[in-house]
Amino acid sequence: LEKIQKGGAVFNIEKLDWFNGYYIRKLSLDKLTKLCIPYLIKNGLIEPKFKSEQHPPAYGGYTISEEYVSTDTREKIDFGKLEKIIAPEQKRIKKLSEAGESTEFFFREPRYKPDLLKWKNMTVKEVLESLKTTEEILSKVKEKDFIAEKLEKALMPEAQKIGDRGKLLWPLRVALSGKDKSPGPFEIGEILGRERALKRLKYAQKIVK
Repeated sequence: LEKIQKGGAVFNIEKLDWFNGYYIRKLSLDKLTKLCIPYLIKNGLIEPKFKSEQHPPAYGGYTISEEYVSTDTREKIDFGKLEKIIAPEQKRIKKLSEAGESTEFFFREPRYKPDLLKWKNMTVKEVLESLKTTEEILSKVKEKDFIAEKLEKALMPEAQKIGDRGKLLWPLRVALSGKDKSPGPFEIGEILGRERALKRLKYAQKIVK
């Protein structure tokens, strides 16, 4: 007992977060998605079509295999779609509770300040031209081809022509997510789908004007 210090014990929160993130990355996508679902429900992003009181409390009392609906658009969302939404976040989140905030833009239309669309010292005119160019390119991509690899293939030649890829890809990513930190624009575009992605590009042009 004489070796025990009188001061309160101190532990490193950052280190605990690092360990938590490490084990999140080790989870299967199926398991991680199931663990994140209660937080998506708690944040008011989705709600289950059916509730089962007999289901394990760890999953919020909800039947994981059933369909969900978006509380905002009432769109049906199956478990496979939720896996696609959670997948890009597996390398990013450190706590399960972060899943609700980091994925919100997949369920609700993002709202943000126009200045966020600017890459470095871009002018308003340059941002608008960038968004219009992106919309024109993506409008030619069919719905069945709206997958990350093909979106990258469609947009990268234009980005390379500009010289600074950020001038094309940054406004696109912000338009799709409303955030300065998010998964890549090609991943987001695939999950949103053609119609919703183009709608968000139109909205971005509107608020820039």
